[in-house]
Amino acid sequence: MCSYGLLHAADPKVQWYWTVGHAVVLAACVFLIGRVWASLKATWKQ
Repeated sequence: MCSYGLLHAADPKVQWYWTVGHAVVLAACVFLIGRVWASLKATWKQ
């Protein structure tokens, strides 16, 4: 889903509101990956 958002956000034929939607999806992906990474690091330190 993240790569799909990146590919379509760079497409000039995509309407601006789709670009905004993809930016929101990408932000959610980054947030979720960060949360998973933080929990993995916390588990690994124990």
